[in-house]
Amino acid sequence: MYYRPAARLAGAQIVAVSDPDPTIAARAGRELEAKAFADHRELIGEIRPDFVFAFGRHCDMPKIAATLIDQGIPFLLEKPGGLTSQEVAVIRDRAAAKALYAGTGFNFRVSDLYKKIRTVIGDDPVTHASFRYIAGGPYRYREANCAWMLDPKLSGGGSTINLSIHFMDMFRTFAGCRPHEVTSLMGNSTWNLPVEDYSSVVLRAPNSICTIETGYTYPAKLGVFDMRFSIRTSRYYLIARSDDCLEVHRTCDAHVETFSTPVSNAFWYPVFVTESIDRFAKGQPPVADLNALVDAMEVVDAAYASSRTGGAKVILADPH
Repeated sequence: MYYRPAARLAGAQIVAVSDPDPTIAARAGRELEAKAFADHRELIGEIRPDFVFAFGRHCDMPKIAATLIDQGIPFLLEKPGGLTSQEVAVIRDRAAAKALYAGTGFNFRVSDLYKKIRTVIGDDPVTHASFRYIAGGPYRYREANCAWMLDPKLSGGGSTINLSIHFMDMFRTFAGCRPHEVTSLMGNSTWNLPVEDYSSVVLRAPNSICTIETGYTYPAKLGVFDMRFSIRTSRYYLIARSDDCLEVHRTCDAHVETFSTPVSNAFWYPVFVTESIDRFAKGQPPVADLNALVDAMEVVDAAYASSRTGGAKVILADPH
């Protein structure tokens, strides 16, 4: 999702790639005419890149980030950045202590959908929101040689940490405040795997409520999702649908405007990569910083804690 569009970006040269699987690393290196490594530490030590897109098994991300921070290499760390918010907070704090440029992969933020919603909402308070994003089955991870995504010891969990995290970030940015209560129920009844294949999370902020529904249960080809996002403010009711349509309903007179725009974030990875590199080159802040990732991961942690106790309410501590 990252290196192909980055390779087409004018003015950017991919100098090296790494993957623990030497076959995958070699194939990517041939395609991009870049040097291939099986160990990211060797890549960093030998190449000293100007900027790194860092991703891998979720359990390995803290080690990868630690190496980049130790070597002073600016980076963008794919979400979730680790298995827990505590791990990600360590990364954030260490990068901040060195004043090191560091961002994360909340690519919905560059989408036309996100920007249009932000424009419509403006300073109009969000009273409630709901996000449904049901992806295909876990076979897609096996087919992509990412079966580790189905092992919670390596991935941290299923659709909650992988998909719901995007909407935890979106709700915070749209509502303009941090949720303080989280309740959740999760299940794995469809595939009977160790990770959840369905997740329902409810967030409560001071004046707003959000529901987030994600899963790995939609019987569709790769890149096709069951999606519906709804957001209510005092002046508008917005609906984004799977058919790449955004409806903006005006509450004062029921007038409806319809906009055509991709709703899935999968479409926006090339744009995200391009904008991320451009922002770094211009000295601008990343699309999303590590504070945003820690915030979202704290909600993820609370959601898992709630589900483990049968949906009990979890109170989020005030940020320090």
